[in-house]
Amino acid sequence: MFLFVTSAKLLFMPPGLIALGMGITFLLLRRHRHRAAQAVLCLTLVLYVGLSLAPVAYILARGLETFDLHRSLTRNGREQAIVILGGDLERRSGVYVPNRLNVASMHRLERGIALYHEFHGVLPLFYTSGPTDPTELPGVETALASGTAVVAGVVPEQIWQDGTSRNTYENGLATQKMLKEHFPAASEYRIILVTSAQHMPRSIRVMKKHGITAVPESVDETPEPFQWSFRAAFPTIDSFSSSITSLNEWVGLIGYWVTGRL
Repeated sequence: MFLFVTSAKLLFMPPGLIALGMGITFLLLRRHRHRAAQAVLCLTLVLYVGLSLAPVAYILARGLETFDLHRSLTRNGREQAIVILGGDLERRSGVYVPNRLNVASMHRLERGIALYHEFHGVLPLFYTSGPTDPTELPGVETALASGTAVVAGVVPEQIWQDGTSRNTYENGLATQKMLKEHFPAASEYRIILVTSAQHMPRSIRVMKKHGITAVPESVDETPEPFQWSFRAAFPTIDSFSSSITSLNEWVGLIGYWVTGRL
């Protein structure tokens, strides 16, 4: 099921749709259906260029970040742990780089470590993430994150790990299990949740689904207000990449809502 959902997402996200559109255009040209081929090609180009524009990327990102209805939650001193949702290992040209977290993972881990020191080591760190690719071994990312945290001054006994969760819903299950194991007498579960701003709306609702109150601690927020510039009028790979990230989260929110995971 996990592989099916992952494959479907890859196919129906914009890069897959663009490739599909180009393929359909080629087939239509082979069959001499030039008007239909022109229409499909135009739609494909509009999709690509539109998502590559900075204003579109900004709207998609900020829409997600302001969609979070739980921003009013603040720390009250009853939090039991700092939970960091990992963002995978670094990849270059589609290949995993050994012993290196990707940018999202590093930013989340750095914020979690900063919070650990802010609370003077009272709250444990729980890093949860697992393989998102069949070629990745479980526990590699969490072990790397744990080692980095120790170097940054976190006591090893205060670092808890889950290296098997492959998606946000499984992150929630792992967090629930961890809290029940370490705080069996607790009447409520409350955590500080660290993840990227665009991932926060889905993550915080998943935690709520599992009976956990999560105080959001977002990283990588989109700067505001939007700054118009000469560059913003042209398509860029940075804007396209940002749009893909945002659309992945919008699709995830809708998919989780339809399947009852929120």
